[in-house]
Amino acid sequence: MTIDKSTGSYIFQKKVSDIGLLCVGSKNEGMSIVLEDPLTMERKVVFDAVSGAAVCSLPHGDPDITSQMSDFAKDSVYTFGAYFANYAAEELGQFICEKSKGAFASTLFTGSGSESVENALKIMRQYHLEKGDDKRYKFISRKQSYHGYTIGSLSIGDGY
Repeated sequence: MTIDKSTGSYIFQKKVSDIGLLCVGSKNEGMSIVLEDPLTMERKVVFDAVSGAAVCSLPHGDPDITSQMSDFAKDSVYTFGAYFANYAAEELGQFICEKSKGAFASTLFTGSGSESVENALKIMRQYHLEKGDDKRYKFISRKQSYHGYTIGSLSIGDGY
Protein backbone atom coordinates (compact mmCIF):
# COMPACT_ATOMS: atom_id res chain seq x y z
CA MET A 1 0.00 0.00 0.00
CA THR A 2 1.42 3.37 -0.98
CA ILE A 3 0.25 6.58 0.63
CA ASP A 4 1.04 10.04 -0.66
CA LYS A 5 2.43 11.62 2.52
CA SER A 6 1.42 15.09 1.33
CA THR A 7 -2.21 14.05 1.89
CA GLY A 8 -1.86 10.83 3.92
CA SER A 9 -0.85 9.86 7.43
CA TYR A 10 1.67 7.51 9.00
CA ILE A 11 -1.04 6.77 11.58
CA PHE A 12 -3.73 4.23 10.71
CA GLN A 13 -6.94 6.25 10.98
CA LYS A 14 -10.57 5.91 9.95
CA LYS A 15 -9.65 6.34 6.27
CA VAL A 16 -6.18 5.16 5.24
CA SER A 17 -5.72 7.59 2.37
CA ASP A 18 -6.62 10.70 4.40
CA ILE A 19 -4.75 12.51 7.10
CA GLY A 20 -7.02 13.50 9.94
CA LEU A 21 -6.96 16.53 12.16
CA LEU A 22 -4.02 16.63 14.52
CA CYS A 23 -4.49 17.27 18.23
CA VAL A 24 -1.74 19.78 18.98
CA GLY A 25 -2.55 20.94 22.50
CA SER A 26 -5.16 21.90 25.03
CA LYS A 27 -6.82 25.11 26.24
CA ASN A 28 -9.35 26.25 28.82
CA GLU A 29 -7.61 24.56 31.76
CA GLY A 30 -7.45 21.27 29.87
CA MET A 31 -11.16 21.04 29.07
CA SER A 32 -10.71 21.81 25.37
CA ILE A 33 -8.36 20.42 22.73
CA VAL A 34 -6.66 22.29 19.90
CA LEU A 35 -7.11 20.62 16.51
CA GLU A 36 -5.03 21.50 13.46
CA ASP A 37 -5.75 20.73 9.83
CA PRO A 38 -2.34 19.52 8.56
CA LEU A 39 -3.08 20.68 5.02
CA THR A 40 -4.26 24.23 5.75
CA MET A 41 -2.56 24.62 9.18
CA GLU A 42 -5.85 26.10 10.40
CA ARG A 43 -6.44 25.54 14.11
CA LYS A 44 -9.62 25.42 16.12
CA VAL A 45 -10.33 24.96 19.81
CA VAL A 46 -13.11 22.50 20.65
CA PHE A 47 -14.52 21.20 23.91
CA ASP A 48 -13.15 17.71 24.48
CA ALA A 49 -16.24 15.55 24.17
CA VAL A 50 -14.34 12.79 22.34
CA SER A 51 -12.24 11.24 25.10
CA GLY A 52 -15.27 10.18 27.11
CA ALA A 53 -16.12 10.81 30.75
CA ALA A 54 -15.23 7.26 31.82
CA VAL A 55 -11.90 7.31 30.00
CA CYS A 56 -10.63 10.87 30.37
CA SER A 57 -12.30 12.52 33.35
CA LEU A 58 -9.32 14.67 34.28
CA PRO A 59 -8.30 17.79 32.37
CA HIS A 60 -5.46 17.65 29.85
CA GLY A 61 -2.18 19.10 31.09
CA ASP A 62 -3.22 19.33 34.77
CA PRO A 63 -0.12 20.67 36.58
CA ASP A 64 -0.46 18.28 39.56
CA ILE A 65 -0.75 15.27 37.27
CA THR A 66 2.05 16.27 34.89
CA SER A 67 4.31 17.03 37.87
CA GLN A 68 3.69 13.57 39.33
CA MET A 69 4.23 11.94 35.93
CA SER A 70 7.48 13.83 35.47
CA ASP A 71 8.75 12.79 38.91
CA PHE A 72 7.82 9.17 38.24
CA ALA A 73 9.46 9.16 34.79
CA LYS A 74 12.77 10.27 36.31
CA ASP A 75 12.91 7.37 38.77
CA SER A 76 11.07 4.52 37.05
CA VAL A 77 10.86 2.46 33.91
CA TYR A 78 7.88 0.75 32.33
CA THR A 79 7.87 -2.99 32.85
CA PHE A 80 5.53 -5.60 31.47
CA GLY A 81 3.51 -6.54 34.54
CA ALA A 82 3.37 -10.27 33.80
CA TYR A 83 7.15 -10.53 34.27
CA PHE A 84 8.37 -7.59 36.35
CA ALA A 85 6.93 -5.10 38.81
CA ASN A 86 8.21 -1.74 39.98
CA TYR A 87 7.86 0.16 43.24
CA ALA A 88 5.04 2.38 42.01
CA ALA A 89 3.02 -0.63 40.80
CA GLU A 90 3.67 -2.46 44.08
CA GLU A 91 2.52 0.55 46.10
CA LEU A 92 -0.63 0.98 44.04
CA GLY A 93 -1.36 -2.75 44.14
CA GLN A 94 -0.98 -2.77 47.92
CA PHE A 95 -3.29 0.25 48.24
CA ILE A 96 -5.99 -1.41 46.11
CA CYS A 97 -5.74 -4.77 47.89
CA GLU A 98 -5.87 -3.16 51.34
CA LYS A 99 -8.88 -1.01 50.37
CA SER A 100 -10.70 -4.10 49.01
CA LYS A 101 -11.02 -5.48 52.57
CA GLY A 102 -9.82 -8.93 51.56
CA ALA A 103 -11.63 -9.17 48.21
CA PHE A 104 -8.34 -8.95 46.27
CA ALA A 105 -4.97 -10.54 46.97
CA SER A 106 -3.23 -9.11 43.90
CA THR A 107 -3.81 -6.67 41.06
CA LEU A 108 -3.33 -6.64 37.31
CA PHE A 109 -2.89 -3.30 35.57
CA THR A 110 -3.97 -2.87 31.96
CA GLY A 111 -4.01 0.00 29.49
CA SER A 112 -7.64 -0.20 28.37
CA GLY A 113 -10.99 -1.86 28.89
CA SER A 114 -10.25 -4.13 25.94
CA GLU A 115 -7.04 -5.32 27.57
CA SER A 116 -8.94 -5.82 30.83
CA VAL A 117 -11.50 -8.07 29.14
CA GLU A 118 -8.74 -9.98 27.33
CA ASN A 119 -6.88 -10.55 30.60
CA ALA A 120 -10.07 -11.56 32.43
CA LEU A 121 -10.64 -14.27 29.79
CA LYS A 122 -7.06 -15.51 30.20
CA ILE A 123 -7.33 -15.52 34.01
CA MET A 124 -10.60 -17.47 33.92
CA ARG A 125 -9.07 -20.04 31.56
CA GLN A 126 -5.89 -20.29 33.65
CA TYR A 127 -7.92 -20.73 36.85
CA HIS A 128 -9.75 -23.76 35.50
CA LEU A 129 -6.60 -25.28 33.96
CA GLU A 130 -4.73 -24.97 37.25
CA LYS A 131 -7.60 -26.73 39.02
CA GLY A 132 -7.27 -29.59 36.52
CA ASP A 133 -10.51 -28.75 34.70
CA ASP A 134 -9.59 -28.50 31.01
CA LYS A 135 -13.21 -28.96 29.89
CA ARG A 136 -14.18 -25.36 30.65
CA TYR A 137 -13.14 -23.33 27.64
CA LYS A 138 -16.34 -21.68 26.38
CA PHE A 139 -17.38 -18.14 27.19
CA ILE A 140 -20.95 -16.89 27.08
CA SER A 141 -21.81 -13.34 26.08
CA ARG A 142 -24.86 -11.42 24.99
CA LYS A 143 -25.89 -11.12 21.35
CA GLN A 144 -24.72 -7.92 19.63
CA SER A 145 -22.38 -7.18 22.52
CA TYR A 146 -19.08 -5.34 22.36
CA HIS A 147 -16.27 -6.23 24.74
CA GLY A 148 -13.33 -4.44 23.14
CA TYR A 149 -10.99 -4.35 20.16
CA THR A 150 -8.50 -7.13 20.95
CA ILE A 151 -8.83 -10.55 19.27
CA GLY A 152 -9.92 -12.23 22.50
CA SER A 153 -12.48 -9.60 23.43
CA LEU A 154 -13.84 -9.48 19.87
CA SER A 155 -14.13 -13.27 19.81
CA ILE A 156 -16.72 -13.36 22.60
CA GLY A 157 -19.00 -10.90 20.81
CA ASP A 158 -20.70 -11.58 17.54
CA GLY A 159 -18.55 -9.34 15.39
CA TYR A 160 -20.36 -6.04 15.80
